[in-house]
Amino acid sequence: MRFFTLFLLLSFFASCTESIPKEGDTSSIKEEGTTTDNTTALTNTSIVNLSDSLTLLLGKEVVLEKEGISLLLREVSSDNRCPQQVNCIMAGDVKAMLLVKKGDQEETVSLVAKGLCKEDKGACGNKTKALGYAIKLINIYPYPVAKTPKTFDGYSAKILMNKNIE
Repeated sequence: MRFFTLFLLLSFFASCTESIPKEGDTSSIKEEGTTTDNTTALTNTSIVNLSDSLTLLLGKEVVLEKEGISLLLREVSSDNRCPQQVNCIMAGDVKAMLLVKKGDQEETVSLVAKGLCKEDKGACGNKTKALGYAIKLINIYPYPVAKTPKTFDGYSAKILMNKNIE
């Protein structure tokens, strides 16, 4: 009976997992600074509008000149999302740190995206606030692939940002 119960539990968890497409992969970032889905891929000291969807590249500072604010995807501290084409018991998540600076103020906030989430409209990432702005993480890319060495080089975060109206 215990074996049967264990089998049912493992079958349930296995059926809850799925393969994640490479949607939003940073390979879609073109040299010109735009992505194939018309978001802005940002390079060192890019100047963009607040209303744009922003793709922040790891270690590259971005300036929102009209707002007098700069953003830096400082680090990806962990990525334990279930890799593509692997059945996992837990979906996992990915965590990154975003530095937000305005004038002489600065604040570092945590960005977290859940694993096994393939939609690109905001359900995968968290919401946070920094220096009077609301920040919504869409997702962090690339999504892990099984049997591929894990390095954080080339990671990016897609965010939406606007003035925090309370």
